[in-house]
Amino acid sequence: MNNAMKQKLAALKLGAFERSFSHAVKPLNIKLADALVLLEQLCDEQLSVNKLATEQRNRRSAKLRWPDATTADVDFQRQKVLSKRELARLALADWVKEHAHVLLLGPTGVAKTTIACALSNALIELGYKVLFYRFHDLLLELKAADSQDDRRIFNSLLRKLVNVPVLVIDDWAIAPMSEVHRRLLFDVVEKRDGKGSLIITSQYKPSQWHSALGDSTIADAILDRIVHSANVYDFEKVESFRKLNALKGGKAHASAK
Repeated sequence: MNNAMKQKLAALKLGAFERSFSHAVKPLNIKLADALVLLEQLCDEQLSVNKLATEQRNRRSAKLRWPDATTADVDFQRQKVLSKRELARLALADWVKEHAHVLLLGPTGVAKTTIACALSNALIELGYKVLFYRFHDLLLELKAADSQDDRRIFNSLLRKLVNVPVLVIDDWAIAPMSEVHRRLLFDVVEKRDGKGSLIITSQYKPSQWHSALGDSTIADAILDRIVHSANVYDFEKVESFRKLNALKGGKAHASAK
């Protein structure tokens, strides 16, 4: 067997199969080369089925806000900030291998969340695990787990948040934060530093995080761990898609009348 075939059997956890295959084929009066061709076809089929099952499982566990979003859904005509070429580059996941981040900034309605979900699905197709949280929901879940007497509940949540390769936080800093919230959020960011990547959507620019987070010391610490290794895309000058669609719908309604 060549190395490629051995790697496929190893991926399918068929080490014993590899060792016994030639001996099993010999009494059957079948050419070993022909048997290997058939074996490779069967392995490729099983690997394809396994890959699809893993993708579907990871897509469900990611809990994306828009689970069906793809990079093909991104409107490159209405927004000129993130080009098709740049999105394709991000979809190759080199920045994930480097534990870098993606910040999608700008007002509501400019498709930041759609882009975040589309990019997440592209990463899932490459085999990465992704976890999506609304900022407010993340704070609530962290605080609820932290308030439990059984620390195993909080530690289990923290491991999940820290170990996932890509953590998506939508509407960053949109909710008011208490001292406990800030401490827990910093704990997640600090423990992920150098271990995983973040995709963050926010109406606030990093320069505004101090007032949004409510504590300059923690804001500085979080900024230092995120912004300096981030791909930043600012949609500030992009007109709201929701507003444009509402206006378009209104004109269509008036025309119908």
